[in-house]
Amino acid sequence: MIEIAAAGENLALTDLGVIRIGGGDARAFLQGQLSNDLLRLTPDHSLLAALNTAQGRVIAVLRLLQRPDGIFAIGPAGLLATVIAGLRKYVLRSRVTLSDESSQHAVVGLLGPNVRELSVLPRADLIATSRPAPEPETSGERWRLATIEAGEPQIYPETSELFVAQMLNLDLVDGLSFTKGCYTGQEIIARTQHRGRIKRRMLRYLIRGATPLRRGEQVRLDGGRIGRIVERAARNANDIEVLAVVPLDATDRESAESTLPQFNVERLPLPYAVPDLS
Repeated sequence: MIEIAAAGENLALTDLGVIRIGGGDARAFLQGQLSNDLLRLTPDHSLLAALNTAQGRVIAVLRLLQRPDGIFAIGPAGLLATVIAGLRKYVLRSRVTLSDESSQHAVVGLLGPNVRELSVLPRADLIATSRPAPEPETSGERWRLATIEAGEPQIYPETSELFVAQMLNLDLVDGLSFTKGCYTGQEIIARTQHRGRIKRRMLRYLIRGATPLRRGEQVRLDGGRIGRIVERAARNANDIEVLAVVPLDATDRESAESTLPQFNVERLPLPYAVPDLS
């Protein structure tokens, strides 16, 4: 049974799934594939990491948890097959197993004052929780709103390979290591960081009276900036919050059709500073 902290609430996140990476070489294998330093992953410390193409484009953003029976990677259920296929190309002779265990394990988010963390537990334990969780759709929306407030990106099938890591602020949310050595996409990501060519970053916005916006959709935001939606969640019946990748320089306008959606927009703060934002 999962224990529920008095200061928090458990949310059943049915849109997230679980990959288990097992075998004696699991950690070393992931060290060569993901953007963060797997030496920092412990039973008490989860890790945010990106799986990238050789060209440095983010395929998926994963939350890694260490468990006695392997390393668990949490991500959108619709992207897990792509992640497994991408990782399997590099297994070769490594002692590594990759399996989608979403049907055996549930993802639960603990949300409360100054608390936001993910857990994986057997589905039977989820049924036995001591306090009912909200409806899954409501739970997912509330969780996404919390991750937007934290400025933590997520990638879905419709946005996979659209962005490089720094566009998603992964260097600002402890999702990248620049000291651990080589991994797939590392050369492009490191070159982008050290040459200072990060022209677009992810910012947070409140959009009032918006019709539903799709992830990956382009919209006009503050000062005429053209942003591409990374994540969105309803704040209430009329307003949504979004994370969108936009040009850092307010004078850098992308050409776009006049039919591009434009809304009543307010830029909201992030819990970290975004460099070079004008």
